[in-house]
Amino acid sequence: MLSSEPSAGGRDLGPGPVVLDPLRQVREFAHANDYHFAGGWAKAADHPVHSLDWFDCVKWYNARSQSEHLTPCHDLASWEPS
Repeated sequence: MLSSEPSAGGRDLGPGPVVLDPLRQVREFAHANDYHFAGGWAKAADHPVHSLDWFDCVKWYNARSQSEHLTPCHDLASWEPS
């Protein structure tokens, strides 16, 4: 069965754009677990998030994975932002 939902390493990334409420929930976990990123704004809680660079998106998805007791998809120790 094919799915139109995006995935990373076989994981479901969700049905559409990340909106502000889930970003806030993961951000709280992220800051408590040494993930630091800036940006991530939206007009309202149910609007898509914008103003995150690619590196911050990777950190957000890693934090989300860990908050759901999964292994992060990306090894950030081997990546450096340019």
